Amino acid sequence: MVANAQYAFVNYDFEKNWFNQGDPLPAERYMMISGSTLGTADLIEVSIYRNMDKDALYVTEWLRAPGNMEQKFDVPVNFSLRGGSSYSITLDYFVPAGDNEREAVLQILEERFSTYIEQVVEIDDRHIRLRKSPKLIMKDLEIIMEEGLSQYRNRNGLAFSGFSSIIEQQVERLEDIKLRKAFLYVGKKPDESVNNAKYRMVEEQLSAIKSSVISEASQYVNGDLLVLSFSKSVLQYPTESTMNFLPINVGYMGVYEEGDLKNLSYGTAPSVGISFSLGNRAFSSPFWSNTSFSVGALLS
Repeated sequence: MVANAQYAFVNYDFEKNWFNQGDPLPAERYMMISGSTLGTADLIEVSIYRNMDKDALYVTEWLRAPGNMEQKFDVPVNFSLRGGSSYSITLDYFVPAGDNEREAVLQILEERFSTYIEQVVEIDDRHIRLRKSPKLIMKDLEIIMEEGLSQYRNRNGLAFSGFSSIIEQQVERLEDIKLRKAFLYVGKKPDESVNNAKYRMVEEQLSAIKSSVISEASQYVNGDLLVLSFSKSVLQYPTESTMNFLPINVGYMGVYEEGDLKNLSYGTAPSVGISFSLGNRAFSSPFWSNTSFSVGALLS
């Protein structure tokens, strides 16, 4: 481990899946994690957990700069680990998405969008009913998009901004459609029943919404997309032990006994005591890290 200014340099070995040849991670200092990009990784995410079942305590990333052909990454971790503890660290390697990956994720999204849109409507003889409000439907569509892209990242760091108000308006208009006037909307085919015309009308309306949704999803997917190539987790890796100190205070003290400013009575004697810090400098604000509680006694 090499220290430089604020950062302690830590090397990650992908094959052995450890740091600094098995040495504990630095505590109460920022780290600079270095390692191999495995050739083609353009984005590496580093996530730190106390417990893998909970959200990450800290997430940072390394993004390859244009023209950088080096096979090494250096990512600063501006988060201090506690001494004598253990943490789980995940490193996710993302590479440029090819046409096959884009087509695959769009197909999955299209199937999920289609299934959801069909399930969220119900039809009676006269109307199309929504099982949820249009706003909740839009939120669900965005969740489907987010979950479908969980293994993808945008190189520019742009998250999907949501579907447009045009789609929300399409959803809202569904309940305004009167199915008994289906022939007016879709036209009448020879010998076609009213029920068949209603079915055709509903299919056309839902297909229009599906097309709009997948069209807007495609605009994002066909951008500068990266796909997860490797994911490695180092579980419960230890940190170095840190020393705790109790400062000893030695001095000479005075104690008020009685009287006022004109007739003051006080005693003096050597004293000794200890101080308890109210904050750790690595984790607390300057105020609390410079504040302590002291106790002591007079030696007389």
